[in-house]
Amino acid sequence: MYSRTTDDYDAMSKAGIEVIVQPSFWLGSPRTSVGTFEDYWEHMITFETKRAKEFGIEQFVCISVNPKEANERPLALHALKAMTKYLDRESRCCGRVRLQSDKRLRRRDILKTDGYC
Repeated sequence: MYSRTTDDYDAMSKAGIEVIVQPSFWLGSPRTSVGTFEDYWEHMITFETKRAKEFGIEQFVCISVNPKEANERPLALHALKAMTKYLDRESRCCGRVRLQSDKRLRRRDILKTDGYC
């Protein structure tokens, strides 16, 4: 899901929902560069958070490198580095990294990167 419809926000607001946590999704096609992660994260942090507020809903955004994306090791490591600049944003983002069973992006690679965990 890239974004919610206006009807989604309207229905949530009418149902009394005041806070949502928006997970970060795989977009359905392979990411081609770190910029594709950053474009998505920026959209969710700014545009979608603003839209939610228009309906009286506070939105928390989770940014991530998900299991499918973690399989592309060099790109995933670059995304982890890029992720750090979003963690202190006003929109109260949180990061997560999940690994698939083959663990091409190994836990030790994540832990080696300064300040990511």
